[in-house]
Amino acid sequence: MDVSYVLTKGTHQNFARNVNQIPQNRLLATGINYAAQPYTQYQSKQGHLFDGYSNHNALQLRAEKRTSHGELCC
Repeated sequence: MDVSYVLTKGTHQNFARNVNQIPQNRLLATGINYAAQPYTQYQSKQGHLFDGYSNHNALQLRAEKRTSHGELCC
């Protein structure tokens, strides 16, 4: 029987988002329509910000039964 722990962590990953949106705090404070856009000449404007992160934790278990007395298992 084997037991393993796996951790994978990533920082400063590329995270693309539509930067042609009004920030949520301005929407709630001023009551601006959700359809309003800072750059009206564009439908959407993609920005690539390297502020993404990932974190993955896993516990891996493995059980193995070998043959005994020359007989096949299962």
